Amino acid sequence: MAETELRDPDIVAFIQGQAEVIADLQTEVDQLEAAGSQKARRRAKSLRGLIGEAQAKIAKARDIEVRRDALVGEGRDALIRAKLRGEEVEVREVERASFALNEHGGRIINRAGPNRGLPVLVYERGVSIRTLTGIEHAFARGYLGHARTGAGGEALLQIGHAYAEAVVKSDPLKAVDPTQTGGGGFGPRGPQAAACEAAEWLEVARERLSSRQRIALDEICGAGKTVPQLRAERSWGFNATVRALRGGLAQVAASLHHAKGAGSMVVGRRLAMAKRMGI
Repeated sequence: MAETELRDPDIVAFIQGQAEVIADLQTEVDQLEAAGSQKARRRAKSLRGLIGEAQAKIAKARDIEVRRDALVGEGRDALIRAKLRGEEVEVREVERASFALNEHGGRIINRAGPNRGLPVLVYERGVSIRTLTGIEHAFARGYLGHARTGAGGEALLQIGHAYAEAVVKSDPLKAVDPTQTGGGGFGPRGPQAAACEAAEWLEVARERLSSRQRIALDEICGAGKTVPQLRAERSWGFNATVRALRGGLAQVAASLHHAKGAGSMVVGRRLAMAKRMGI
């Protein structure tokens, strides 16, 4: 790999970290072997095993990089530049289907079997690259988990997804989806019903939020901004921004739980019943 070639910053950082671990362990091994005692030799043998594990991790990281680069192909440099800009990028291996073509560029058609008359498909492995934003970016960066243990992130991610979905549905124009609704109007499958339900959900969810928490949820979950973007726009501290997001999501969960127990989400139940009755 050429010296001037772009390298994945995540893999480079991982390899450098493991190299530092190996160097520290090797220094300790040398000191133990110099001591010469039986106990020191046993300890040195154990540390050499840890060195081997670290070396195996480096080799695996390099193999992953080579394999991923081969799948990404020409998109490799664009992917790495996005990472260098600080963007959170999700790379997933996928299987894609395409039509089999003959030497003239025409589609090959099945002449027999259950797929007779249909084009022949060929499958190949590739990658799906997606830049994460909003609540997914926050989850990927570890902002949603407990500061010390990292626990709880998945639950807050689900609440963030629900909040984002409600923001979209609360706008009747955005709520219109020809594949999911029966067109316009206030019918049981019309967008207005979904908009009313979403607006009610948001009213309950936002009821006990502080002004900062509501801004954090509206901008990150609703508008898809990242924590660093919101921090820069509002001139908030990083920890304050993360606390507003985490605390806001936790408060939404508590408010919804309380509303469900109190049976206060009346409008939504009424609309749901109207849908079932076909009104």
